[in-house]
Amino acid sequence: MKKHRLLTWFTLLLTGVVNIYAQQHSVTGKVLDGNNEPLIGVSVMLKETSQGTITDFEGTFSIEASAGQTLTVSYIGYITQDIVIRNQSSLTVIMKEDNKLLDEVVVVGYGSMKKKDLTGAVSSIDSKKLEKEAPRNLQDILRTGVPGLNVGMDNSAKGGGSIQIRGQRSLKAGNTPLIVLDGIIFTGELSEINPLDIDRVDVLKDASSAAIYGAKSANGVVIVTTKKGKEGKPVVRFDTSVGFVTMGANRKVYDADGYLQFRSDYYNSSSNFETPAKFVKPTQENLAKYGVTLDEWKAYDNLSSGNDNLEDIWLQRIGLVNTERENYFAGNTYDWYKNSFQTGIHQDYNASLSGAGKNVTYYWSLGYLNSTGVVKKDEYQAIRSNLKLDANVTSFLDMGINLNFQNRTNADDGSNNVNDRAVDWYLQVTRNSPFALAYDEEGNPLRRPMGESGDNPGWNDAFTRQYQSWDKGSTVFNGTMYAKIKLPFNISYQINYSPPVPGGIATGIMNRHKIRPIHTVAR
Repeated sequence: MKKHRLLTWFTLLLTGVVNIYAQQHSVTGKVLDGNNEPLIGVSVMLKETSQGTITDFEGTFSIEASAGQTLTVSYIGYITQDIVIRNQSSLTVIMKEDNKLLDEVVVVGYGSMKKKDLTGAVSSIDSKKLEKEAPRNLQDILRTGVPGLNVGMDNSAKGGGSIQIRGQRSLKAGNTPLIVLDGIIFTGELSEINPLDIDRVDVLKDASSAAIYGAKSANGVVIVTTKKGKEGKPVVRFDTSVGFVTMGANRKVYDADGYLQFRSDYYNSSSNFETPAKFVKPTQENLAKYGVTLDEWKAYDNLSSGNDNLEDIWLQRIGLVNTERENYFAGNTYDWYKNSFQTGIHQDYNASLSGAGKNVTYYWSLGYLNSTGVVKKDEYQAIRSNLKLDANVTSFLDMGINLNFQNRTNADDGSNNVNDRAVDWYLQVTRNSPFALAYDEEGNPLRRPMGESGDNPGWNDAFTRQYQSWDKGSTVFNGTMYAKIKLPFNISYQINYSPPVPGGIATGIMNRHKIRPIHTVAR
């Protein structure tokens, strides 16, 4: 009886599945805006599936769907719509503008304004949405998909990467966009900006940015606005993240036995070598397998002249140099790959305190970063702190201060490019034999691991690194102060001042309503 019921339920389930697929039919449609103009590139997806399509140049689409399924129609700047499919084979979708998105306030060089009032190309990123992803630096925030923004990759412990807006604009000059931090042009390293202190990022991409910042903004502008305190009870926050960094692809490297086999196979396949070399210790029994006597094997070349060590003759025949043979007989081997690469660990700890009183808002953060890369000796440590105070002194005067501190220690060489050093590490992995050592008996790095003579002296990064100029660390302190005065006729004047640094400037902003000409005070 139970088997009969189970078979009945299975039959009904199978019938239901067949009926669902049998009801699938082609649904065509057209997507229009409020003016009945076709929208191109609108996403049309079957909800809770991976099936979907986009509209063509005429705003039309076609998709296979069944009755009861839901179509999700979405497009940037418009409200997403869910449409339940009945028995219709065609439909028309009218998209409505997302007024909330258009009313979103973005920061531009001379203040802030709504997106719908913009005439230039500006993209905004709300970093709060990325906090769960634990960004390591500003580049990780920018890498979330800003149109026209290219962010390179840096696999070092420090991380980062190059930034270009709308591609390379110069062959010889720099292509890095101008960075503006809380209204002040930022000339330091991007690592000095703690990503968890960032409130939002606005990217100015077209020529309108040049009208604000001049020639310095020829490659675009990235405006970074940091967090500030909010009214209410004090908020204490602690964030921590730990991750591991591993090699994406590993190149196979021979161990000592594999290396000898490789050399043997190489010379056995060469037309210049006619005798088998597959055995480490030639014996009469091994040679008999190939129909060769021991005397015949020794007579193939003059290496056996005055040399009774058959193993040494064999090592020379497969191309091992003097240094390799010396280490072979001494039992010395070295794992170049293991001593060149490692599994990196990334640790990031951040604490912050923020709040606001009646006339004062405050935000203070302290962070510690400790990171190691996949390349040996690639290490980076940083202690970062940020203090931001804003005060309403009187009804016509607001004042504030923003202090940023960083103490960093990074084991970067003079080139400051760990990717170049990774190439050096691969050189020593691929050029050096397992029978070549990195250090002598006294622990000093060897200049030529494979020996001073020969076509391949080898490469030892430890020897090169000891003579390079190393940047063991630095301490950076940046400060910005501002005062905003409210004048009659709804006019306000704001001046920002940053302590003197090479190339630094202070900027003043005068604004009235939506007309905000910028005034620059050079130091």
